[in-house]
Amino acid sequence: MDRRHETARVTRLGPALFALALGCSGGHDDGSGGTEGSDSTTGGGTTTGASVTGSGTSEGGTTEGASSGSTSAGGICGDGKTDPGEACDDGNGEDGDGCNADCTVGGAMRWETIFDTGVSASEAFYAVDVDDNGEIVAAGVIAVAPDDTRMLLSKRDATGAEVWTWTWAGMTPGRAQLVDVAVVPGVGIFVTGRVETAGGTTEAWTGRFDGNGVLEWMHTRGGNPVYDAHAVALDVTSEDELLVAVERVPVGETDTGFLVLRYGFDGTVVGSAEHDPTPGDDDCTDIAVLDDGSYVVTGRADSMGAYVARLDAMGTPIWERSFAPLGGNATAVAADGEGALVAAMQMQAQPTRVDAIVRRYGPLGSVDWEYVRFGEDFAFLYALASDDLGRAVLAGWTQPSNGDPSQPMVHKLDPTGARLWASDVTTHRVPFAVLVRPDLRVLVAGYAPSRRGTDTDAWIAELAP
Repeated sequence: MDRRHETARVTRLGPALFALALGCSGGHDDGSGGTEGSDSTTGGGTTTGASVTGSGTSEGGTTEGASSGSTSAGGICGDGKTDPGEACDDGNGEDGDGCNADCTVGGAMRWETIFDTGVSASEAFYAVDVDDNGEIVAAGVIAVAPDDTRMLLSKRDATGAEVWTWTWAGMTPGRAQLVDVAVVPGVGIFVTGRVETAGGTTEAWTGRFDGNGVLEWMHTRGGNPVYDAHAVALDVTSEDELLVAVERVPVGETDTGFLVLRYGFDGTVVGSAEHDPTPGDDDCTDIAVLDDGSYVVTGRADSMGAYVARLDAMGTPIWERSFAPLGGNATAVAADGEGALVAAMQMQAQPTRVDAIVRRYGPLGSVDWEYVRFGEDFAFLYALASDDLGRAVLAGWTQPSNGDPSQPMVHKLDPTGARLWASDVTTHRVPFAVLVRPDLRVLVAGYAPSRRGTDTDAWIAELAP
């Protein structure tokens, strides 16, 4: 099942503006010892919102904006000439190619919505998906303090207005958060993240919700005195299964690897595969299922830098690649037919900066093209999506080296890696996730500075194709 989005990971590099951002320490479960995993058809958490009956304080949001642009009288949109009132006119009547059928440019912000609990806390969305009715589901975190974070799942209508919101501090209040979400029509909403145990370790946590925000089952993996574990990403296969990538870290050691768990839609673990690319510190950041059932994982492999691997459905490597050994980290992957689009970041020493990189890998691991966003600043790239024509949308932010505030970075690339547009997303927004809707409109999610000025609010925006 092709999910046309990939989400942001915050496993190693926290955002400059998110004062309470969480650095994920990794996770480990060897599949044979320690906690084998547990599941439950009942769970904690509180769901509030317009579609849910119950007590509690409603957590809301505000939607602002929306301007889609129009052609002024006197001009004919689609004649190939940019007339007064038209932002562009390429004459082809297509959306998503940089100049849309209504003669507006791609990437223009149509609307944005802010989610704020109303208390002194920092909220952020790390993942976003849509259901078959066009409604939006976003997953993330509410950070009250560095050691007090809570899962956040919110459903919004097609314009960003709140439908319901679910929050949970975890089985033992502490470090709980969601990092990815996938909506499967007719089945439910799948999410994954981590929770803290009573002993202070972390467990990978996966759950399924119905369309009204009711938790139907949850499952944990790892979390014992020897290993920490937390989920970093998920994707859905065409075999009605869920793949969850789990980082694993032996406590007090540096040899880290990751685990891919295979779930049935009922929450049963039907398989797993372990991966440990090097004897050193290896990180996993994302997973994407390709059309043939194989999957691609990304991350960082100790001294090798950015790491990309394609594995068959059973978890056997088909090929492995690495690049950008100087501080390189592959942060996101999106399926692109038989190939994969990979986002990465690379440190540069002279001058000191971080470059954003997108590569398109073919089925056999060859690099078809590469897009690099250079600059005299730090370009943090965390999310990637693609449409049915192989056009990529990347999302992140830039941090100027002179100390000026960070700026959002959302670019769209054509199937050869050439840039089609750079979005005009409102300044100071920090995107962590991106999604291409079926009608080619683009959703980005992350956080924005709060109106109080002391924390952040979760944020979603819709952009023109």
